[in-house]
Amino acid sequence: MKLTDRSKNPGNTKIRKSIENYRQHFGINQEVRYAALSIAPDPRVCPSSKIAQCADPCLHFSGLARTYSSIIKARVRKLNFWLNDRPAFLKILRHELGLYEKLCLDTGVEGWVRLNVLSDIDWENFDIPQNFPALNFLDYTKRPDRITANLPDNYRLIFSYSGAARYQKHVNTAVENNAPIAIVIDKMPTGDFHFLGRSEWIDGDQSDMINCFQTGKNIFLKYKPSKNMTPEKIAASPFILKTQNLIARAA
Repeated sequence: MKLTDRSKNPGNTKIRKSIENYRQHFGINQEVRYAALSIAPDPRVCPSSKIAQCADPCLHFSGLARTYSSIIKARVRKLNFWLNDRPAFLKILRHELGLYEKLCLDTGVEGWVRLNVLSDIDWENFDIPQNFPALNFLDYTKRPDRITANLPDNYRLIFSYSGAARYQKHVNTAVENNAPIAIVIDKMPTGDFHFLGRSEWIDGDQSDMINCFQTGKNIFLKYKPSKNMTPEKIAASPFILKTQNLIARAA
């Protein structure tokens, strides 16, 4: 079973946009490639998803997955593989990343990897980023223990916000540790405001690779429609911030 998408020309337009915006933002002339692993979300691989109340608006049910059930089924197969035969899963993953790292080194390409497109597995505790120092790893996480962990230098994490009451201790930990915080919002904000005690923010839809360098900033991501979400559910979801709840800055 092939686990990662390591295509030179990814079919996902969001990934292509993310790469190009990253190159322009940092003035990078060399080619950049992006590898991704999409495992179906589940409490066993997303341990904070229940208290964050993010299951229904999850990206698992957005984009092409809203139309093609084959995408969902492929992600579920990877989830079951991880849960039922972890040593074999890790062996294949290491093999694929080894090939990818060698390709990047041989061709002078800057290689990026996102292994938790839909999951929240602590890959640092399986020595995955440590074993591939020539690659750059990034992920979003809802686990405060990962935010406070001593991560390898080539792994950057972005904390994922939710307004759910039971999740606020996690949010506070991210704020206290100056982590970049990704916030899903109903529409992209404008103007001068602060949120979570922060006044600096960026449009996070430009590039995940830009987002992971935004220490101490809020990163707003416009909500992507999910087949599980009605307008009423969107309005009630604590995971999706409403623009009217942003705190206006004093003039």
